[in-house]
Amino acid sequence: MGPFTQRVAMGGKPEDKVKGLILLSHGTGGTEVGHTSLAEGLARQGYLVARPADNPAPTTGSAAARQLADARVRAVLAMAPVGAVLSAESFADVKVPTAIYSADKDRFLVPRFHAEWVAKNLPAAQFHHVPNALHFAFMDTPTMPIATEDGDIATDLPGFERQEFLRRLQREIPAFFDMAFQ
Repeated sequence: MGPFTQRVAMGGKPEDKVKGLILLSHGTGGTEVGHTSLAEGLARQGYLVARPADNPAPTTGSAAARQLADARVRAVLAMAPVGAVLSAESFADVKVPTAIYSADKDRFLVPRFHAEWVAKNLPAAQFHHVPNALHFAFMDTPTMPIATEDGDIATDLPGFERQEFLRRLQREIPAFFDMAFQ
């Protein structure tokens, strides 16, 4: 589909037993096909992965916190999340295991106002600082240029190895959910 390679079983039957359902949401301005390697990594580890074709309107403040406090939500993992629009108080009732990944050189969602701020205000959040990473480092590398306000999605800073990092995420993220779903 477009600039991202996918290996999917459209309409395929899921395994009879899975560890859990992971809703893989691409965030504001992203694409539902930009995290295929992560979806594949989760599926290989026994998770059923679903992706919305389009994200619903973003929620803020207490509405977002209520969604995180929903009993059906058993864990939350966010990569380069929006944070500045949320109040510290909105996180008070979030009790599920949480992991936050921050792209060190994110120019789109500056970490101190977003990922770092969210991690600081979420009780017991695991914080993962990703050195030398730009905002789109969490996405698969597209097969063609995709321009954004922050430059081409495929661009990485010298010294950042996206494919190696994505392979690391394919190990770390299922391990986080394994721990959270025990």
